[in-house]
Amino acid sequence: ERTKDILTYRDILQYASLEMAEGNIDKAEETYLHLEESITYDAIYKNLSIIYLKKKDYIKAFDYLNKFKKISQNDIWAQFQTANIYKELGKYDKALEVYEKLRPFYKDDKNFEEEMNLLRGKNG
Repeated sequence: ERTKDILTYRDILQYASLEMAEGNIDKAEETYLHLEESITYDAIYKNLSIIYLKKKDYIKAFDYLNKFKKISQNDIWAQFQTANIYKELGKYDKALEVYEKLRPFYKDDKNFEEEMNLLRGKNG
């Protein structure tokens, strides 16, 4: 804990990213929440959204995703995260709507088309 006092915000962000990569999402969450008290930074919100999606806390996942969107408007990752949350909630129609908006950017991507077909199949 004392070591964190002398680290820069960037160092702490890297520390939290390492925790996430190693699967220590509770520790990463704690670190990002601590940072959130001090600074507004899109990576904090982005990663907290990922953490809460993994924890299946979809309300918090959307909350942090929306905070991320306010800072990083028109970010494609945010659109995919929105679709991922909808998929986890079983709202395949909503996920498909998001994918339809992204389609012009991925028209030649076979993986993207496969994912859209999977969503169509789940949607009924």
